[in-house]
Amino acid sequence: MEDRDRVNRLGSEGSGECEGPKALEDVLKRLKEIVGERYVATDPETLYIYSNCMINDAGFLPDVVVLPGGVDDVQAVVRLCNDEKVGLTPFISGSSPDVLSRPRDGGIIMDLKRMDKILEVNERNWYALVEPGVTLGQLKAYLEKNHPGFIYAYPYKPPSTSVMAEALSGGVSNLSHRHGAMSEWINAMEVILPTGEIVRTGSASITGHWLRHSPFSELAGLFIALQGSSGVCTKIAVQLWPGMALEKKKFILTCEFPEAYAIMRECALCKGFDDVAMVSSILMKGALAGSGKTNLELSPGEPAAYIIIVFSGRDSAEIMGKDGVLKRIIRRHRRQGVEMIDVADLRAINPGFASVVDLPSRMEFILNQGRGMPAYLSALGPSQNWEKATAAGMAICEKHGFTALVISRAMKGMHSAALSFMIPLKKDHEPERERLSACLAELTGVLLDLGFIPRNAGRESLRKIIERADPEWINLLGKIKGALDPNGIMSSISFGNPQGYDDA
Repeated sequence: MEDRDRVNRLGSEGSGECEGPKALEDVLKRLKEIVGERYVATDPETLYIYSNCMINDAGFLPDVVVLPGGVDDVQAVVRLCNDEKVGLTPFISGSSPDVLSRPRDGGIIMDLKRMDKILEVNERNWYALVEPGVTLGQLKAYLEKNHPGFIYAYPYKPPSTSVMAEALSGGVSNLSHRHGAMSEWINAMEVILPTGEIVRTGSASITGHWLRHSPFSELAGLFIALQGSSGVCTKIAVQLWPGMALEKKKFILTCEFPEAYAIMRECALCKGFDDVAMVSSILMKGALAGSGKTNLELSPGEPAAYIIIVFSGRDSAEIMGKDGVLKRIIRRHRRQGVEMIDVADLRAINPGFASVVDLPSRMEFILNQGRGMPAYLSALGPSQNWEKATAAGMAICEKHGFTALVISRAMKGMHSAALSFMIPLKKDHEPERERLSACLAELTGVLLDLGFIPRNAGRESLRKIIERADPEWINLLGKIKGALDPNGIMSSISFGNPQGYDDA
């Protein structure tokens, strides 16, 4: 039986055991007993806010929003939903485009933002233990004040983005060239299963130390990249890195994307670089516009790509050595006829560049275009198809009437390549949203053809991914989901819940 047939929608008329106004009244009473009346909402304004996020899919209104204050509250809410077979969607951060935090059809959204404590920073073992509501900006400020010798990494996301959301969704950051996706930095976690049990993964399940390795299987993968469909994560230990005394950012502007990618591949061979990234010139133009609007088009002769190389060191000698490596790479490509401009620091030329360069970014360069939050499609794939994927993706966006802002990164050297398309738009405009849905679906198909797998796709794009996936792999995920969530209460759309793709 499909999940949507097993899980009831609160507040609707019907004959199910937990349907109708009476059921809603009973569940609301119990929710208020658990978290307090102040932290339960059913008003239309609040429900509308929670029905929307940075994914393009149309909003799905929940019946109730509940804000637990701690692990005991979360466990009690989950048990209530499981007992009554009420759909439950954990919500971590509405500003992150990588977590599908919307219910399929009513039910309860559980917003974890009240749980915002940094529980531990372990300098000997290089990790931080945080609750779901801890944000990138909060962690950065806390480390700078209390543990200045350590750093976390940051993606092109607002400071209000949840640390846990980015880790669970495999976010790409300014240290991904050296250390990979942010999901690879998860040491251990605490999770409330859909049936209400509390489990810990890694060594935290045995010794109480939040280290990754243990003599048993690493079970954290059951909860990574499944968008909350296999459990509710309440604590997560993420790896920190020693901060260097000195850091330098260098910028290389090229006229064509293939030239930029050739330089990035060579830079990726240098293990000493912290970040090897590229953003499209159009994104940089938006950054310079600041609070004003700008024409998101390139003028003749403008560079297409801005490469950003970041490296750090313990002293000036180490910095000079890495700078020398980069200068030799630039000279080699110039001798090959590549036209480029290399700049020590664009921020010295125009402070507006800081909104892109200094992370986490508030993204004013997109938000202030007067069009609202952008649509966002991020994918990982083989670096040999970087150029083709970028060109094809931009052409598809243009075909549908959109201008895509492109971000690329080398991942763990060149083990894989990250490629993101950001599309500023007004998503409450129905015709534009319909065009965007068609655009993202076509973009997903082309990316898949080139080996790039989107990791934050909406409904239409996910259908294409499922169509191409190994049926036995999908079957295995379904079995895992069924074992962890026998009543199908976790209603987030994800690979572990493929039935959700067929909803009307």
